[in-house]
Amino acid sequence: MKRTHTSIFLLFPTLLLAGCGTTANLAAPGHSVAKPYNQVSTVTASVLHVGEINQNNHFWVYFLVKNSSKQPIIFTNNTVELTWTNHGQTYNQGTVQTGYMQNNTIGGTTPFQIEAGQSQTVIGDFPQLTNIPNPGSVKLVLLLSGNTYQATAIQLNSNEAINLAALQKAQAKAAAQQQAQANAAAAAQQQQQLQSNISSAASAVEGDIQQLSASLPALQQDLQQTTADLQTEQKDLGTTYQEEQTTLALAAQHPNGDDGQVGSDAGQVGSDAGQVGADQGQIGSDQGQLNSDLASVQNDVSQLQSDDQNLLSLEQQLPNYQPSGGLPSQSAVKSAINQANNAMASANKQMNKDLAAAQTMVNEANHDATVAGQAQ
Repeated sequence: MKRTHTSIFLLFPTLLLAGCGTTANLAAPGHSVAKPYNQVSTVTASVLHVGEINQNNHFWVYFLVKNSSKQPIIFTNNTVELTWTNHGQTYNQGTVQTGYMQNNTIGGTTPFQIEAGQSQTVIGDFPQLTNIPNPGSVKLVLLLSGNTYQATAIQLNSNEAINLAALQKAQAKAAAQQQAQANAAAAAQQQQQLQSNISSAASAVEGDIQQLSASLPALQQDLQQTTADLQTEQKDLGTTYQEEQTTLALAAQHPNGDDGQVGSDAGQVGSDAGQVGADQGQIGSDQGQLNSDLASVQNDVSQLQSDDQNLLSLEQQLPNYQPSGGLPSQSAVKSAINQANNAMASANKQMNKDLAAAQTMVNEANHDATVAGQAQ
């Protein structure tokens, strides 16, 4: 008979033979109180099965208990004591918990009883045996409530004696099996986690490539804005030059400098030159925006490189695994990084060129303002 679960009987009743002493407080609810009865020889038992070591480091013994008496055997919260006899020397294992089987499952709480003339499978939940010789015989001793009377309830034959060495061997085998199962479960869990990590890392790399591709247009937009601002500066420089020529022509008509319009025109040239300088300032602002976008692209490149290295490291641990979404190719990663690096280098080069052009126009505008001022 195999047990159906591994819990110990901490809440299960223990074996008591109705006998000497007061039993009124031990009777099961709904049952009449058993009369005192001492003929323990009418109670017999045999070992059906010695269970394996369970998770609580106990082992179970299944007994078939037959009540040949005329009184019920009552199971209450009293205890059953186990003793070993080996070559005339007795070893006391202490009290143990008991339960019983019902419909091939562990059933009942407390109290329960075996009726007169009936048999019942009783389960003893014994602590693991240590430092006890292999017994020649085993007996269970009933501890009756209300007095110190002890009666031998079960006497096992030598061929029914519990074999300590077999129990220890079974324990070692069970422990090895449990460890193997634990190792297999841990390995499976580790592989499952690794597969999940690879899938997540692959998704991260794919996302980084998309993010990097989406970041590059901002660089081109910054350069387009700088080009537009350069065109505005060029236009303002043209206006400055025209005002300078007007001032010089008017000054030539009045060599003695007695026309106030010359001074007014010269002032306008200076104002136009100031606008060219303001245009240069706007281009400097464009450079700041470009630098910010360049830093963002560089961060995206660094993130892609980091995530790609993480993915490669994970793939080495599980080289044959392919996630459902596939793995990004190294050529795609390198292409995205090269494209970003080329775009950043080109943007930096163009911005430096635009800054130089803006400064040249400022220099020309300032020169025009100086020439116009000298013509007054």
